[in-house]
Amino acid sequence: MCSSDLAPRFPLRALANYFADTPAVRIVKGRARNFDALLYSLNVQPNVAPSYHVNLNLDVLGGRMALATLAQPIDNIRGHLQLVDNAFFLKRIDGTLAGIPLEVTGGIYDLTGQLTGGAQLRLGVWGSGDLHDLREAFTFTRDQPISGATSLGVLVEGPIDNPLILARARARRTIYRQLPFDSLEAGIIY
Repeated sequence: MCSSDLAPRFPLRALANYFADTPAVRIVKGRARNFDALLYSLNVQPNVAPSYHVNLNLDVLGGRMALATLAQPIDNIRGHLQLVDNAFFLKRIDGTLAGIPLEVTGGIYDLTGQLTGGAQLRLGVWGSGDLHDLREAFTFTRDQPISGATSLGVLVEGPIDNPLILARARARRTIYRQLPFDSLEAGIIY
């Protein structure tokens, strides 16, 4: 077993993109601190190649992540990440999308594709802000004249390069093309 506190702070981009090597998710920038790595193997036998396991823990600061499904990057990412063998977990990551504060919990599993044929997402996202700002996050909503304070919940699950996205939003007062709507609730699946 080998354990190490490797560095107090280091750039996150190269390490993160090594583990999640896909154009669907790119770490554009960020810093990591409190990096701790544990590498171990169980049931080691002479003349047999060991099967190694890894446990990495780190805190992320000032991150920016680009997702192929979004027109805007997720900015100001901060929180704790844990990588265990073939998966990584987010207990709570905070960030912003088009200026809207977000909380993200969940993870990415089967990074090597040995179980399902490709890396899989399962993320829960919560946020609140103005629809006028949020519309900038998606190419299909950019030109829509909508505004109003909203709260939203999103579930993202499935293959990392083509996940199913279920979103639900609620707004007390919304204006769309100068038409007012009260108590608006909307859901989308794509």
